[in-house]
Amino acid sequence: MLLALPQPDVLIDIVDDLGFGQRDPNIDGLAASGTQFSNHRARAFCTASRYQLITGQIEERWAHVGGLNQGDDTRLLALPTTKATLAEQFQAAGYETRLCGKWHLGDPLYAADATPLDHGFEHAKWEPYPHGGSPAPLYQYEDRTIVHVQPTNGGSAGDIAYRRSLNAWTQACVDDAIANRDPLRPLFLWVGRPGVHAKVEPELPMLPGETKMDAYVRQTGTYMAVTAALMPGAFKLIVSDNGAPISTGETFNDPLRGEKGQSWDGGIRVLAGISGPGIPQQEIHDPVAIQDFYPTLLELSGIPLPAGHPLDGESLVPLINGTRARGVEFFFYDALIQWPYKFKSDAVYDLAADPSETTPIVNATLKAAMKKRLADLKKVYIHEAP
Repeated sequence: MLLALPQPDVLIDIVDDLGFGQRDPNIDGLAASGTQFSNHRARAFCTASRYQLITGQIEERWAHVGGLNQGDDTRLLALPTTKATLAEQFQAAGYETRLCGKWHLGDPLYAADATPLDHGFEHAKWEPYPHGGSPAPLYQYEDRTIVHVQPTNGGSAGDIAYRRSLNAWTQACVDDAIANRDPLRPLFLWVGRPGVHAKVEPELPMLPGETKMDAYVRQTGTYMAVTAALMPGAFKLIVSDNGAPISTGETFNDPLRGEKGQSWDGGIRVLAGISGPGIPQQEIHDPVAIQDFYPTLLELSGIPLPAGHPLDGESLVPLINGTRARGVEFFFYDALIQWPYKFKSDAVYDLAADPSETTPIVNATLKAAMKKRLADLKKVYIHEAP
């Protein structure tokens, strides 16, 4: 039986845009070293998934008029300080809290209270990673201070070199955070790897049959394995934030339909695995969601849930222990899952029998009920204050 242990280290390692069909031995090995969730769903965009992970709430509680990143200028968005973040809960429990790499929950040049330090992190080497404006400068921060400015994101030679450096820069930040951690306190470390998202693959040596993107995924997996080895005994969550963007001929999300930015499973069904003391090595096929890891990590660490902070995630500890299944309803603004059925685009799919979402089922009663339920949920969140 899995028991909460007193203040273990915690590592959250987020792979950016890693598609369901993209494989790497190190990443797969990390996921399989504990409990792997083969039926896990995030959201279709970077900011939305990060919001759900750090708050345990669905994104519609923050940006409820179409979904984060759907046409939003995310430079102007900042995670509200009224939200009880995961970092704040660990900090209040005595953890040293650090963030490395991609943040994508606010940019202090455009919005107040937008840095990781405003949301529970004590130290951060980070990039806002905003969308909006063309061309727009790219910044790197150390805590609240800008330490590097990349003038444009318009494809210049300097910009390409900068993007090619992001994966290595993030790992250097991780190495520094672990080397300089407070030895008297447990560490909560959030790593946002800009890797696969960057879309400008570095000139890495390629193995036979590899593409440049394959080599980039392999580099990301190597860095993740190094990080995991530097934090033995920690609870480790590895997760992708959304599916891969695709173009003609690419198979990053196979066999799933769709891509990043869509609520077809190719955009939302992604890697997730958690390992650590007492966590069994197993693969769980029950459906789970990225917001579930907020209460899960708190329960594993013996930290109470925050009062007055409504959660949409459910702790997966009972599921890991085999004592209770998670609820089966998941809301994606323009789609609804009531496992194994999914309502999207005015059709119902049986995800268990048809994971590629190719053939709608014919069940008028089920379709009408799910359509109404989705409409009712949208009304609730559209009228909820941020």
